Amino acid sequence: MTAASSPAAVLGWLASIVPGLQAAAVLDADGAVVAGDAALAGARDGGHDHRGAEVVVARGSAASVAVAVRGPVLGGLLREDLATAVALLEPGAASG
Repeated sequence: MTAASSPAAVLGWLASIVPGLQAAAVLDADGAVVAGDAALAGARDGGHDHRGAEVVVARGSAASVAVAVRGPVLGGLLREDLATAVALLEPGAASG
């Protein structure tokens, strides 16, 4: 079994591949921020943050990843990237 990636590593990866990323956070099961932007605590999918950026959330069994994005973003690709980020946080995830 492989150890999960660290929240900081996952957020760094997202920052390198998501265009228009304004903020990102890893949330625990209660919605508290484990790493990243505290403004995304309790984030809900499909909402907007205080800057007007769209908020997208992907949920897993151990953690969730929330991002705030602006500009033209391919929604399907963003959701796949977030699903991958969540999977990397799960115990037993393959990390590189």
